[in-house]
Amino acid sequence: MSQPVLKQDPTKGKRFPFKTTHVVMQNNKFLVIAHWHEEPEFIRVRGGTVLVTIDNCQFTATEHDIIFVNKGQIHSVKALSGADARIEGMIFDNLFLTQPGERTDTMYLHTLYLRGHQYNLYPRSHPLWASLSECMDAAIREYAEKEMYHETIIQSHVSRMIVSILRFYWKVNLMDPAIHKLQVERQFAILAPVLDYIEEHAVEPLYLNELCKLVNMSPYYFSRFFKKSMGVTLTEHITASRIRLAKKMLLNSDDTVVEIAGKTGFCDIQYFGKVFKRETGLSPSLYKKSYRQTSFDPHDD
Repeated sequence: MSQPVLKQDPTKGKRFPFKTTHVVMQNNKFLVIAHWHEEPEFIRVRGGTVLVTIDNCQFTATEHDIIFVNKGQIHSVKALSGADARIEGMIFDNLFLTQPGERTDTMYLHTLYLRGHQYNLYPRSHPLWASLSECMDAAIREYAEKEMYHETIIQSHVSRMIVSILRFYWKVNLMDPAIHKLQVERQFAILAPVLDYIEEHAVEPLYLNELCKLVNMSPYYFSRFFKKSMGVTLTEHITASRIRLAKKMLLNSDDTVVEIAGKTGFCDIQYFGKVFKRETGLSPSLYKKSYRQTSFDPHDD
């Protein structure tokens, strides 16, 4: 089998970073060849029996079983039962679960889960299976039908799946031993002043040296500690905070794009447009029109 490769996720560059897949065609018995990506994914077996490989772990899954693939995990799915093997999946961006105005500690727990959780198989006998399957059914149906407010409903179902798993394994202590509760509390206590400061001052110039002083760390150590704890770099976190604010302002104010760029910490309008389109798949002006003009179909992107 060829070397696993980084696969470009189909949600990348989309305004709504969510995608469903249905796989029935087989490539030398593989429904999914070995690859990895930076986005988490849920896969459900819809028929037959398959062999799932995730990093160094292999297990069989049968009809109705649900598999969680964490960000960065190399994974493949091979048919064991012949042509009846088929799967469906849904994949979403790492920032999909963070919403404008959401508390920093909630955002942190989402990030922690996506970085640290490694448990992959949810068979029908698992206590969470019914809830996960119900949410997955609803999210896939909403994505297919695309009725009004479907995006909000999809986000709520995915959030419910993530939080249910996090809460369950938090209680039974089956999470990665390196991500146990005391360590999480310690990491959050250390970073809380920085996270709170960024949320409160995202529209202002933010300097690494000043943020380091809040936690009494050197710039080098702080940068490494932040990336290890949050799963993203400091710059990525600040940019995401500013983009969330810009999206909210585009939809709820009459300010021009130039004004919003300045009010969200982007001094260069061209850079703002480039970053915004990279994160959402649309230019700021087109993003605004997608909600304010009924003649525009945002799902054409």
